[in-house]
Amino acid sequence: MFKDIDVNALIAMLGQTDIGVVTIKSQDFEIVLSRELLSNFDDKAGEFTPQIKEAPSPAQTADFTSQILISEADALQTDEVLAPHSILSPELAPNPAELVRTNDSLAPHIVRAPLVGIFYRASAPGAPPFVETNQKVDPETTIGLLETMKVFTAVQAGKRGIIKEILADNGQMLELDAPILTIGET
Repeated sequence: MFKDIDVNALIAMLGQTDIGVVTIKSQDFEIVLSRELLSNFDDKAGEFTPQIKEAPSPAQTADFTSQILISEADALQTDEVLAPHSILSPELAPNPAELVRTNDSLAPHIVRAPLVGIFYRASAPGAPPFVETNQKVDPETTIGLLETMKVFTAVQAGKRGIIKEILADNGQMLELDAPILTIGET
């Protein structure tokens, strides 16, 4: 029997694979996650009142295995476990020798998607965006909303600074850790 399930972690896992539908059944509940269902909601976005909740911290979303607790009886039997880095083919993986280290204090801070979902720059269609380029922000400033399964999650800047570049478009489907915008020093 499932002791604890983190739906956001399941969505993130689904976003890292080519699997179309995942169904989890128990005596008490059934969860169905589908890429097709999420993509069908794009044209209906904005028809619902947002239900905003705090985004999980990067530490909470980084290690999904620690967030989904499964008893030994329910554990899946498999010969191979895919780590997030093993999803890329060796040809696409970056060559460590080619990576250049930059001065971390000069590099802009990149705000990344804490989960998979549709990114919105404003609270409603026609409303002004939460932030614009060259705007000063605090760590708690809301920079946008991510919609996942009709639940809206506020995405915060996470750092004090000035918005340098907005990388994600309004209404764009974002994967886990996709870059949303960059914040430079004030």
